[in-house]
Amino acid sequence: MAGRRFDQVLCSPLQRARRTCEIAGYLPDASIDPEIQEWDYGDCTGFTRAQLAERYGAWSIWDGRVPNGESIEDIAARALGVSARLQLRGGSVALFAHGHFLRVFATQFLGLPPQAGRHLALHTSAVSVLGYDDGYPAVLQWNRKAL
Repeated sequence: MAGRRFDQVLCSPLQRARRTCEIAGYLPDASIDPEIQEWDYGDCTGFTRAQLAERYGAWSIWDGRVPNGESIEDIAARALGVSARLQLRGGSVALFAHGHFLRVFATQFLGLPPQAGRHLALHTSAVSVLGYDDGYPAVLQWNRKAL
């Protein structure tokens, strides 16, 4: 991110995002925002995909139920709220958050169904840029290795 300045920096309260924000040099100016923390996986927390398949059959976070956690509709509503709030404020914004949340956030920014996030692979510490192309929400850069 080469020390780029942002009008606003938001960081999830969870440790991994805070640490990444700190390493990137933005934590002192960041607002900690619980709305951008990772999907609440409920009873699925801590299990591998194979273990979840044993429990729930052909299960996927993108179309399966999440017992005692957030549904995809819940996280989409949270992401849409954050997107709307940021668009109202305007300016450049950096989000230090988590893979599944950011994938759903991108879908909501683009006006896509949240399940489309399954097609937006995102690696740890990657940089992605959302913005506008000819007035339309667009992915300007996605999943670029950063750190």
